[in-house]
Amino acid sequence: MDNEQRSVNEDPNMEDEKIKQQGAPVPQVTVEEAESALSRAFRQYQEDPNSDTFVEAIYKRKMQSADYAKIAGIMVLYFVLLMAIFVLVGIFPVITTLIPLFIIGGAFGAWWLITGLNKEFEYVVTKGDLDIDSIIARRRRKRAYSVKAKDIEIMASCMSDEYKSMQKQPNLKVLNLASIPNDPKNWFIVSQYNSVRTMAIISGDEKVVRNIHRHARHRVRYNPTVGI
Repeated sequence: MDNEQRSVNEDPNMEDEKIKQQGAPVPQVTVEEAESALSRAFRQYQEDPNSDTFVEAIYKRKMQSADYAKIAGIMVLYFVLLMAIFVLVGIFPVITTLIPLFIIGGAFGAWWLITGLNKEFEYVVTKGDLDIDSIIARRRRKRAYSVKAKDIEIMASCMSDEYKSMQKQPNLKVLNLASIPNDPKNWFIVSQYNSVRTMAIISGDEKVVRNIHRHARHRVRYNPTVGI
């Protein structure tokens, strides 16, 4: 009797051990069920235009070779100015007392010009409407580009055939507002800006592109199931 009771008590442990050895069962999903779930997710994406109504992204522009050339030019100009000052002092000794003022003023001017090359681009998307501000040395900003979703002619990746086609079009003003100007992952937008047909190059940001796509689906070459 005790042996039978012991055997009954051991059965649950044996079953647990078998389950551990076999592993948890893996649910089987058919192709039809997977496609149905994907369709529901995409439908939810389309039917929820108010999701992510506001998106903000800030990109620091990477320094290019032209920027370093400008910095070198500013430094050379500053040293030429110093040499000119000392020459003038030899001719007009009365301006000797002004030397510190010229040196400090020239150094401040050089600093102001060099730091002015540091730029950031702030992207703000509100229900598909995009505003881009250029922030210079974190001391001043100005509007660089703006477009409403309904006014977008086309928006696509810079790796697309549409971008190659747009590059060949004449009278198209180009605004490069991307962190890395020649990055193939950039996107472009064609629209009217300040009454001029403009192509704006922006950094490829998933949230920015997705938000604009929600409100201009037929003009934005974006597949939400694939991403950018």
